[in-house]
Amino acid sequence: MKTNTRTSLDRLCFNFLIVCLAFYSPANFAAEQEISGRVVAVSGEVSAIDSTGSSKQLRRRSEFFAGEIIVTQPSAFAQIRMTDSAIVSLKESTQFEILAYSYQDPSQDDISTMRLIEGGFRTITGQIGE
Repeated sequence: MKTNTRTSLDRLCFNFLIVCLAFYSPANFAAEQEISGRVVAVSGEVSAIDSTGSSKQLRRRSEFFAGEIIVTQPSAFAQIRMTDSAIVSLKESTQFEILAYSYQDPSQDDISTMRLIEGGFRTITGQIGE
């Protein structure tokens, strides 16, 4: 009797774990994050790599989030617009990480932290830079 109860409890716990994992999705987490900006123009192969290591192709109007690394392949470039209207043009063979980015129009708590890992870029500052 004890082993039957123990086996049933183990199965119940295992099934509960499987259900929890089935409902967990990194896409749901990304949907809750605040958008850092959108792609304005893209030529060639440009992708965004999130903190879990998964990659998505970026096209015109694609959204990207803080914590992602935008990667342009050789013979590719991208132009992105941040939420504060800043424009960043990424050259070919570039890795550009958005560490933290938050902009609220009447706020003093705006954050803009980005890092160039490799390659080159040009920028026009937005509202945070003023």
